[in-house]
Amino acid sequence: MRPEPSAGGAAGADCEERQIAASEAATEIHLIWESISYYVNSDEEWATETAPGGKVDVALYRTSIELIKDIPDPHRPTELGQPWSVTRDDAVRLADLLERAAASGTPFADGIGDQIHTLGASLVSAQFGMHGAVDDMCYDPADELMAAGVEGMLAKLIPPNSTETSRTTSPDYSNFWYASTDSIDALANFYPSAIEATGYEATLAYDERPDEVRWNMTHPTKFFDWSVILTTRSDGSGTDVSITFTGEP
Repeated sequence: MRPEPSAGGAAGADCEERQIAASEAATEIHLIWESISYYVNSDEEWATETAPGGKVDVALYRTSIELIKDIPDPHRPTELGQPWSVTRDDAVRLADLLERAAASGTPFADGIGDQIHTLGASLVSAQFGMHGAVDDMCYDPADELMAAGVEGMLAKLIPPNSTETSRTTSPDYSNFWYASTDSIDALANFYPSAIEATGYEATLAYDERPDEVRWNMTHPTKFFDWSVILTTRSDGSGTDVSITFTGEP
């Protein structure tokens, strides 16, 4: 079961090691789903695929599913397949059926085999939700909190007549995109004083109007730098503005 958040991060200091183990478990689970779907259709095939060296390892499936069954869904929805929370109960139920089948030895004759085949085949598409949950299990909300100093600077740099279109934030890297209806010339007049208001001066500037204008600012320690880039939209409707901060101010 995924541990409670620790002081060092939402997922705990050892999360990377646990994620590697969970990823290996998820791969084994997916391979067994596929093997059941393709190769287990009769008692003869069940005997072959569950024998040593076969593709269906009942004990490994139980160990693997117990390792990852309680991993929560990603903090952002996955685009492919259903979330892991929707299919995990069926994945666990398959472990129970496999163990009943192993005890039986003739699951198809006993009416268990068809259930295993149908459930295993239906779970193959659940790989996306399962792997998405595993890939995200070390997510720490603090990773998306931008430094307080950046937040204060950004407030002075938001372009006039604009809408924020995208952002990526973290303590040591943040990028913000805005779409402004102002022309690149108007924004080229706005930004020198806006940059000055942050307490910084441009260490490097490019002016290639009408296509692009750029300012780069670097802290004397070299551990923090940021930039503002203006790009004229191809349809002439205004200007795209990118503001990027690297490091902590």
